[in-house]
Amino acid sequence: GANVQGPRLDERFTFSDTTDAMNAAACGLGVALARSHIATPYLERGQLVRLPGPALTARWSYYVVYPAHRRLKPAARAFVDWLLEVARA
Repeated sequence: GANVQGPRLDERFTFSDTTDAMNAAACGLGVALARSHIATPYLERGQLVRLPGPALTARWSYYVVYPAHRRLKPAARAFVDWLLEVARA
């Protein structure tokens, strides 16, 4: 792993449905990974912004998105940096 540690998320803020995760991120609860077809409407409406860096190559594509008006906290930035490092490997 990335050896990133931070606060444990309250169960109320973990989602098994990507749309719920997108809505939570759009409301400012954090960042989310998503397939492009799910993230695109949020990105087009300006509710979320795609983090910088290359798209991840995987069986499915994922994007890390967060509200355009928010800066990433250090733990989130470390997570994103780790994802980008994994994507390059």
